[in-house]
Amino acid sequence: MKIFCIGRNYVEHAKALGNEVPESPVIFTKPDTALVKENKPVFYPKFTNDLHYEGEMVIVMGARAKNVSEKEALSYVFGVTAGNDITERSFGSGGFSVLKSKGSDTFAPLGPWISPGLTIDNLKFETQVNGKTVQKGSTRQMIHSSARIISELSRYMTLEPGDVIYTGTAGTTGALKEGDVVDVMLEGIGRLRNTVGPTPD
Repeated sequence: MKIFCIGRNYVEHAKALGNEVPESPVIFTKPDTALVKENKPVFYPKFTNDLHYEGEMVIVMGARAKNVSEKEALSYVFGVTAGNDITERSFGSGGFSVLKSKGSDTFAPLGPWISPGLTIDNLKFETQVNGKTVQKGSTRQMIHSSARIISELSRYMTLEPGDVIYTGTAGTTGALKEGDVVDVMLEGIGRLRNTVGPTPD
């Protein structure tokens, strides 16, 4: 299983980070040890203090895809689910820092289930922290569509059934503290809930 993520895929979020709107998808990966299920804790790595939520839609691949066109790309999708691209901002954004900031253990909450058959480029999503709405958006606001992302990825690496693609977050994000409860709601999916736990030994 491979975990792909798309950065700066919403105009407001790209600008909030002080970046230009990208002409092509900004792609990074997370290791499978970053995955965490619904109702499981998200942990701070040691020596960190700026952990952020990023609620988003996640594509789940259903068929092997290599060099597929945008026109046919969505036919390779099994369904979508909700995800949270947890990010430790204090690690920076260059070199190994990207992997640490995005791919530390428990930094890829996913769930609660996968729904097929949805119109994935027109789904509303919302992020809440302790019951307060902190993000709202729709996948129709994505700079690069789901089909464009899948086609672009498949040019360079083979996508396999079960691979997942976090498609980007909307708006601004904020810091989390121990004990915070984060909910990501995606239309047609339901609620992905995780609590920020203490830093493990």
